[in-house]
Amino acid sequence: MIKKSFLKNLLLVSIFLMLVQIYIGTGVREFIDDQSKLFGREDKSLWLSNATFKFYFHRSFSIVKQWDINYHNSDYVPTAR
Repeated sequence: MIKKSFLKNLLLVSIFLMLVQIYIGTGVREFIDDQSKLFGREDKSLWLSNATFKFYFHRSFSIVKQWDINYHNSDYVPTAR
């Protein structure tokens, strides 16, 4: 049986990490918007030529988060309605 205190702490940590991800993602979006204005829409390959640490942290954190979601839901098989 899982204790309520563990679930509460897990929920709080999850909410905190989600807020951090949103905050950093907003910064990444602003960076990409600035890069698109600077280089234009045609030169998309240049947008990440001088990416910041925030971009790489956000990308890596998203990959780990998605892997974790997929790993924990690997037994889930959707059914047709």
